[in-house]
Amino acid sequence: MQQVGEFTAYTSDNADAPKVQLRTAPVPDSQSASMVTAAAAGNNGERVAFVLDDGRLTISHGAKHEAIAVGRGSTTTLLGGVTVSATAAEAIFVGSSYTVHWPDGSELYVDESGYWGLRVSFSPSDKANGDKPRGLFGTFNGDPADDLTRPDGRVVPVNSPDDVIRSQFGDAWRISQSDSLFPYGPGQSTDTFTNRAFPAPRPPFSPAVTDQARQVCTSAGVIGDAILAACVFDVSITGNPALADTAAQVSREQTVTAVAGEPLNAKGFGPGLSVSGAVHKDQPVTYEFTAKPGQVADIRSMCTPTGRNVRYTISSSTGSFADPIGGVDGCADLGRVAFASADSYQLVITGDGQYGITWRTTPGDVHQNLNQTASNAGHVNAATRHYLAFTVTPGQTWTFTPDGNCRQVNGFQWSVVDNGGALNDRGIYDGCNPMGPLSLAPGRYSVRIEAGGADADYHFTAKQS
Repeated sequence: MQQVGEFTAYTSDNADAPKVQLRTAPVPDSQSASMVTAAAAGNNGERVAFVLDDGRLTISHGAKHEAIAVGRGSTTTLLGGVTVSATAAEAIFVGSSYTVHWPDGSELYVDESGYWGLRVSFSPSDKANGDKPRGLFGTFNGDPADDLTRPDGRVVPVNSPDDVIRSQFGDAWRISQSDSLFPYGPGQSTDTFTNRAFPAPRPPFSPAVTDQARQVCTSAGVIGDAILAACVFDVSITGNPALADTAAQVSREQTVTAVAGEPLNAKGFGPGLSVSGAVHKDQPVTYEFTAKPGQVADIRSMCTPTGRNVRYTISSSTGSFADPIGGVDGCADLGRVAFASADSYQLVITGDGQYGITWRTTPGDVHQNLNQTASNAGHVNAATRHYLAFTVTPGQTWTFTPDGNCRQVNGFQWSVVDNGGALNDRGIYDGCNPMGPLSLAPGRYSVRIEAGGADADYHFTAKQS
């Protein structure tokens, strides 16, 4: 949202769970980006506040905001059994990483980012998570569609324009002075830290800037449309690649609730669509979809930091496949999936980690007759095959010769298959090497040309003697 002020990030109907509030301020020298400079959390028994001012972090607790010091490797116990512990921050941060633990099991995490403020996240207890959680942090139910729930229960659509999200959702979660958990200096109040005119309208980023930011974000392991878009914006406007690491951790920590046989988002899975989320070892994720006979999908997977702990495959509910389908880990592409019948299928994801899977559309396989009097030329798309059919009569020998300008790409190969698609020990040949002479039994055959996960051009002649 990039707004400036003090906001409720988490609240629920559970009195034992803490409320969480955030204070944001403009990123230095920016009129469009904000950062977190303070966080406060508390319930009826205790409150804790982290305030960053001129690069110095102060931690306080209680209604009188008494300062406390928490050294790395130590734990401080406060009122009501609340504890604050500190460890060395991750390499992408500075200073220390703090965990505030409440007796109900809820935990607040605060990392010092120096010039870039604080990184704050929150994990509510199971009980609190079942008592209508809401706020800037969302609803914690795995469904992004209702994350923008206002205090009055109304939901702002997640695809609303930025100004609508800011005015209808962000502004609704601004705190009042009586609700504030923050400490203030003399003459200060929540109004001191509020600027409703921020952010200022900004010119669009150049394609070069956004492309570079997107590369930084995807390389860090950010997945999920919403988090990736936010990461690209943050990195574009600040030039700080550490924000991509923060976004990647957020995307890894996202919990997606799955019910077998039900899509996990409004788009579902199908041609041209992507799905992403988290899978847990005790709860596989299943997407149902239908396919048409002869349809060919090119299934690609984005390797996330936990992708090798995930396996996925396409399985059949009632339909059938033209080729055998295996399973691969989340850092490998499944590639070609050819559907033989119009029916129901499933994308099934198992394991424990983050996944991101895309169905790339293809033009499908091409079937045509082999030209025996002139050159055969064409372009084969990734995951698809071209079949050039011909008939062998008794005593014939066949030779297939690529032209001299053939360019080999990874996975480019051709072979001769019988009418049922079997190789029958005729072998698979490099797409730029000749096949033959081959002595074939009488019958119907095809030259099968494919290029795996790449596109390739072919140009060859066929001769029989």
